[in-house]
Amino acid sequence: MVSKQKMLVALVLALTIIFSVNSVVFAEDSGYYNEVYRNQFHFSPEANWMNDPNGMVYYDGEYHLFYQYYPYGKTWGPMHWGHAVSTDLVHWKHPPIALSPDENGWIFSGSAVIDWNNTAGFGKEAMVAIFTHADGPKQVQSIAYSLDKGRTWKKYEGNPVMPNPPINDWRDPKVFWHEETKQWVMALAARNKVMFYTSHDLKNWKHASDFGPDGGIQGNGIPGSYSYALSKQKGSSFIYEADITLVEKNGHKGAGGLVFRSDQEVRNAYLTTVDAEKNTVSLSKMADGKLHEMAASSAKLEAGQTYHLKVVTDYENLKVFLDDKLVIHETDSSFINGQFGLVARNSTAVFRNVKVENSSNGEPKEDDPISPSGTIKDFSAVVGEWVPSTYGIYGGIWECPSLIQLPVDGDPNKKKWVLLVSINDGAVAGGSGMQYFVGQFDGKTFKSDNTPQTVLWADYGADFYAGVEWSNLEGENGEKFWLGWMSNWSYANNTPTSPWRSSMSLPRKLELTETADGLRLKQTPVSLKKIRDHKEKIKHEDVVLSKDSSFLPNLTGDTFEIIAEFDVSKATATEFGVKVRKGKHGDTDEQTVIGYDLAEQKLFVDRINSGNFNFGSNVKGKHEAPLRSSHKTVKMHIFLDRSAVEVFGGDGESVITDQIFPLSSSDGLELYSKGGEATLKSLEIYPLKSIWGKSPVKSQLTGWTTINGSWGDTIAGRQGQSTGDAFTIAKNTGNDFTYQADIKVLDTDSHPDDPNKDTVDNPVGAGALVFRSDATGSNAYVANVDVLNNVVKLIKFADGKPTELAVYNDNGNLDLKPNTDYQLKVETNGKNIKVYLNGDLVVHTRDKSFISGHFGLNVWNSTAVFNNIRYTTKQAANEKDTAAYPRVIPADGNR
Repeated sequence: MVSKQKMLVALVLALTIIFSVNSVVFAEDSGYYNEVYRNQFHFSPEANWMNDPNGMVYYDGEYHLFYQYYPYGKTWGPMHWGHAVSTDLVHWKHPPIALSPDENGWIFSGSAVIDWNNTAGFGKEAMVAIFTHADGPKQVQSIAYSLDKGRTWKKYEGNPVMPNPPINDWRDPKVFWHEETKQWVMALAARNKVMFYTSHDLKNWKHASDFGPDGGIQGNGIPGSYSYALSKQKGSSFIYEADITLVEKNGHKGAGGLVFRSDQEVRNAYLTTVDAEKNTVSLSKMADGKLHEMAASSAKLEAGQTYHLKVVTDYENLKVFLDDKLVIHETDSSFINGQFGLVARNSTAVFRNVKVENSSNGEPKEDDPISPSGTIKDFSAVVGEWVPSTYGIYGGIWECPSLIQLPVDGDPNKKKWVLLVSINDGAVAGGSGMQYFVGQFDGKTFKSDNTPQTVLWADYGADFYAGVEWSNLEGENGEKFWLGWMSNWSYANNTPTSPWRSSMSLPRKLELTETADGLRLKQTPVSLKKIRDHKEKIKHEDVVLSKDSSFLPNLTGDTFEIIAEFDVSKATATEFGVKVRKGKHGDTDEQTVIGYDLAEQKLFVDRINSGNFNFGSNVKGKHEAPLRSSHKTVKMHIFLDRSAVEVFGGDGESVITDQIFPLSSSDGLELYSKGGEATLKSLEIYPLKSIWGKSPVKSQLTGWTTINGSWGDTIAGRQGQSTGDAFTIAKNTGNDFTYQADIKVLDTDSHPDDPNKDTVDNPVGAGALVFRSDATGSNAYVANVDVLNNVVKLIKFADGKPTELAVYNDNGNLDLKPNTDYQLKVETNGKNIKVYLNGDLVVHTRDKSFISGHFGLNVWNSTAVFNNIRYTTKQAANEKDTAAYPRVIPADGNR
């Protein structure tokens, strides 16, 4: 008879064994948001491509950030709206995708509002998204709404609400409520202008006005060559003049000028130009297509400035005036009569107020009628691209407009309207960027307070685009809050990050401030005090930085907030500042220099040696912003993240945002002074903690190594992505075990009723469990759920070559669907291998090629996610082979 004590001990032992076998403890993986170049306090998607912020709205304690998102790759593709939510503008959570492509097209950029008065009839306090549906070149505007705080969305059945695009590039609606006129107002980008519309119900829109073109013409000069435009008007003796703005585009400076007495092809003509690259005013003759300089006069000419160029001719007498000063006088009678024209060389030139006062247009002693005097507007391109000029810069298509009202210097009773516009080429640092206009708005029409040639930049770095403010959110004095996409279209698709691409800037408070040059944007970063590491704080005051020396040379780290003030009242230095991410890349020094040039009064970020990533020839290496000292003090507020630098100069009137890609080992930081002394008035440095928490993936496996493809953790599971076979291998190993996971192959079907019209061309293939693998997946077993072929397969990889051991399709009746969770389980015991689908045994076969090895995951020709990843090592041995075999298709040895 067994004693009660022994029975109790046995029972406890049995329960302990059962508990240890059946309870699942998921492991923490330190790799979540910890990849190389993964920013630690800037928002980025868990995986995949991201660009413009969209639909930003504040509601019920939550800041919503929607964004352009492609869930099937790291380069731009068919656009969806991703979604992030924050309660403090610091930490972010990831709800599921909000909007996906449909029969009307991809989901391009747009905005969101709270319809407090239910003007659209969707429901009380509906969150309404207004966005562009893009179907090939056709772009129309549509709406969708949410009644559960943005978690789920329903597209309006009457979409598109604006179905008739006047041009192809007609997109990015930004909508706000205009209280004075009690209506909704939309700002919509339309190539080289912003079109304004009004509505009372968000469904029916009426065109109100346009802003952009200024009546001039712009020549986009060809690098290293000339572009020409001609008028039909002719002249022989005349006064011909224009205001010419020389534009530095993507690092290229050039010339603009007047063509006169030209033939129809500009093979025989006179040219006079102002040249910012050569700093000359010249008069040249084109004879049989060959250009000969007749005379030149030196002049200090700057890109971004406007010059008045005038030609006065009287038979053989040719006079050239710069800003009404005679600079060239030549005599030549090669061409007596001909057409008027314009020329641009090597870069962009803008021509406004092109006028002629014609006294004769005929040959000598002939009585031809004289061409009309006055403004010339009938120019046509002969060589190169010629387009209408605009207010500010038109270096590329205008995108993502936003019209907001901002207080001036914190005065809620003194406000001005600001129109923000992104340009996808030709910005101040090269490539894409953001400009803005300050002016007036009456509910229908925006008017700029500045001249057309005034160019104002929202950010002087290379990596700030499509910035937009949160709707339904204001500061106590009417300030707005915004952020932008931290990348540049010149290289956005190529930045060296994985499994995601691109980040957002820090949120910033936005207002206007009065400066010596007029009203300018003032941006203040949202406080990151809650993630400062106060224990490691560094503080110094009144430190003299001696000539060509460094301060704090032993400080290291890759995430810092730096607040520095320099007293320049007695400074003898030519420049001073902070060097970050210092180190070595082979024999090359790596560093990013954040400094101030005293003579030029410019704040700068120099990323020429910030890493070996090639930003391209169109983007400068050193980015400069004007910044005057205030009370003999220069302020820098710097945020350094793993692949980003944001610098706020002064009180935020100058901002530079840049990406950097140094080696992880380049983590040095020091302050410096060059050419003389500078006084560091005060300094605070805080290491910043990561805003990202634990991985949302439930997995017992850890220590993942990506072998190929793109792998990362997401709210949906551990995501793998590849157009072929791709493996990720965990450090965990096993011999005999049970190994299982929930597998979902992802897909977006834009046309569910007609798959042949699907415009989202992501591949749909298989997701798999990898087991008994070597460290690279070259020798392993793989059990997969193949949605493309409606089968479950057991595959053996030997030296990287796959061989099918078994294939199950339920006699052709297996119907696997994308976006569906399938539980796949593998049991091994010696040479016996069983595969279960949703609890049903579907494969049972034998193979003794591999008896132990690593666990892992595999995707083939798809994007798939894996969750509830678990394994149990078996204690029993010599399992009898008694299970009934399901029907299998003989393996053919192919993948």
